[in-house]
Amino acid sequence: MGAKSACPLLAFLLLVALLSSASVKAEVTLPRSATDVARGDWVSIGPDGGDMHFVFITSEHTVIASHGFGGAWRSTDMGNWWELIDDPDLVDVGFISMAEAGGVLFAGGSGEGGLWISHDDGLSWDKILTGLESLDGTPSDYEVVSIVALSEDHLFCSVRINPAATASGEHVAPFEGVFELIRGAGGSWTVVEHDPPFAPDPRAVVMIDYDEDFQGSPTLFVSSSVHGLFAVSNLAGTWSWDLILDKPTTRVFVDKANDVVYVGTIGEWFWRGVPSGPSWSWDQIVPQGETDCAIACFIRTDPYDPDRLWWGTVASNRGSPYQLPSGLTGKSLRGVGKWDPIGKRWLSCFKAPGWGSVIAVDHHRPGESPDDYRIRTAHGFAAKYAYVPGGGEACIFKTENGGKDWIRSYDGIYADTMNEVVYLREGVLADHLVAICVSGTQISPDLGNSWLPGVELQIYGVSPSERAGYAWSAASPPSIIHVAGVKDVELFMATGYPPTSFTGNGLYAVSLSGKYARLTNEPVHKIVQVGWRLFLALESGGVRIYEADTGTTYLASTGLPSNGVFELSYREVGGLDWWFASTYDGTIPPDSDSYFYRGPGSLYRASGLLSSAAGVSWEEVYRSSVHRVVAISLSGTGEFLGLLSDGRLLYTPDFKASSITWQVLTTGLEGKAALFTDLEVDWGSRLVFISTFGLGVLVADLDALLGSGASPGGPFEELNPGLLTRNVRNLLLVRAGGGAFLFAGTEGYSVWRLELQLPGAPPAPGPSPGPMLPVPMEVLVACAVALVVIVVIAVLLIKRRSP
Repeated sequence: MGAKSACPLLAFLLLVALLSSASVKAEVTLPRSATDVARGDWVSIGPDGGDMHFVFITSEHTVIASHGFGGAWRSTDMGNWWELIDDPDLVDVGFISMAEAGGVLFAGGSGEGGLWISHDDGLSWDKILTGLESLDGTPSDYEVVSIVALSEDHLFCSVRINPAATASGEHVAPFEGVFELIRGAGGSWTVVEHDPPFAPDPRAVVMIDYDEDFQGSPTLFVSSSVHGLFAVSNLAGTWSWDLILDKPTTRVFVDKANDVVYVGTIGEWFWRGVPSGPSWSWDQIVPQGETDCAIACFIRTDPYDPDRLWWGTVASNRGSPYQLPSGLTGKSLRGVGKWDPIGKRWLSCFKAPGWGSVIAVDHHRPGESPDDYRIRTAHGFAAKYAYVPGGGEACIFKTENGGKDWIRSYDGIYADTMNEVVYLREGVLADHLVAICVSGTQISPDLGNSWLPGVELQIYGVSPSERAGYAWSAASPPSIIHVAGVKDVELFMATGYPPTSFTGNGLYAVSLSGKYARLTNEPVHKIVQVGWRLFLALESGGVRIYEADTGTTYLASTGLPSNGVFELSYREVGGLDWWFASTYDGTIPPDSDSYFYRGPGSLYRASGLLSSAAGVSWEEVYRSSVHRVVAISLSGTGEFLGLLSDGRLLYTPDFKASSITWQVLTTGLEGKAALFTDLEVDWGSRLVFISTFGLGVLVADLDALLGSGASPGGPFEELNPGLLTRNVRNLLLVRAGGGAFLFAGTEGYSVWRLELQLPGAPPAPGPSPGPMLPVPMEVLVACAVALVVIVVIAVLLIKRRSP
């Protein structure tokens, strides 16, 4: 090949080599810093659903919904799809009240509390610093449950005592008055406290509404769930409080165009009030066909008809901020209808089951056509669209026909509380992720990138009199089977406490069509699967083995106490199977699951269950009168690491030893988290991951832990990049698809996924490239000089050969 063609080719090859070297991905090496373990941030993956406690519509028709545990979601397409408000300031902060003035949104925070402001239609939020510790603290003493925004710079707020502030036993002085906030020219806020003319009650929830021209003067209506409804006047001077309805009142609404006041009550339905001189005339409004009232939460007029009323009730404390008095019963309903204020009767009344705690009704804004937001009914025009929050699978419901029908509207709201996240390593559903939520179970075939359509499993029990409690674990048969009258069984699920009163718990055979049948009848907390055999940790005490191919079942509980087994793990080492069972030795509360993460408890060991379960006896190897082992990880070489409920770790290098020598490792986390909930260990890299309530997820190097002794602070580091909650109930570590992933099951935020940098785990396929190896500047300069030299030589050679 001649020089005329060879030299340019050489230059081209060198250039290609140079460009290629600049894009070579770095080899994965085990990081020793926790901040380097994560490959990117945590990502919220679902499933959708979960309790919602608040909903609001902005002037831009953006719908904002929020969970009582924290978290807020936003929809800009009328509830068809929702996005989590991904604001790092909103960790464990939700919203329970909202108002708008001049395009600025104000919100009262739940959980961590506080008062918040947004200038971009709710996309991002900043905390308002009021100067009052009771409002600014973390958590704040009060939750702002109602807001009136007179302008961008002038607010009225009412509150209730924040349950998060009193959870630790802190005393919070009750306040049943109104906070008035005014922003000065410099941007800072000042607060005026307006006390009511009575002693405040700590049980009170205070709601407010305002009319700038009620009977000719500005009037603020203050509703106390303990002391009743007040009309407050002389707002520019010394406030004058007048009791206008002496009942335990809830949310108040003013029909400003007609000077009519509506209010709900606890136990006494709804009331419509009209001023008559110095007194008031009140009419009770009872939904058609209803008798018993628990909490009548809201009543308001339709934006297109002042006599068309939207209303809602809640049957218990769960769906509302109010305390339900003992003995009071009723239904959770939401409804709408045409009210005749003259005849004092319903002309029409539609109602549907579900929480009726608050409602957001949409309407047209200036420049928009009213016909886009209203429908015509037999009684005139009515608002077409409205949204209500609900519990679990009733997360957010929407009406598009004026309240006659309600439809599911929560795609993208990942707000469930997770009982467990299970990765099926064997069976017909091998490599599937099972997300066991409080409200139901969903399954992902691709580690949370998608969820099987139409699969949302709920196990109600054997019959209405034999109901099942929460689902806690799952497994999959080696092949599809037909059992107990259920065809196409692809899944086994375990149900158990709480509540302890339910008698329909046990192991269930489940078809993805939603059909199921009970196979055993004790409450089950965990399933350990070995082929066709399912080893069941019984919350009522003991271990049961169920052979799914034959239906044979028997106990393997010799040596175990009657206390419930809440953790069961096994590992085969040296040709022998080793088992550990952790018990809870305290009194099981009837309606709570928080004891799972508390002591006292004991740890038992057995071996040989796979070969001869009948002859196996469990032996106690660890006991504590204070704490218990809440999670266990076993290595393939015989190491044991357990998470203790007090935040320490329990370790032995040889769990096979006839007499185990235990080391209790301090972590530096003791007393810093409300609960220590789960543990995962990647034994290949010797990284330890733990989850907590309060600190989120943490990571440490096991060998550093073993060498640290009781060193202050410990080697644990937070592993929370992008995670908007610090309340994590369970962890799952999965090496699959060539990558390594950590899953966090949360309280109120569903499941999150974090890709990890671990040895032997290259980046998972996706749009985001892995880390790039930096090319030193001197290498770039040298390559550039070489390229120039080659080009010059090529040019000279060409000239010499030219005639």
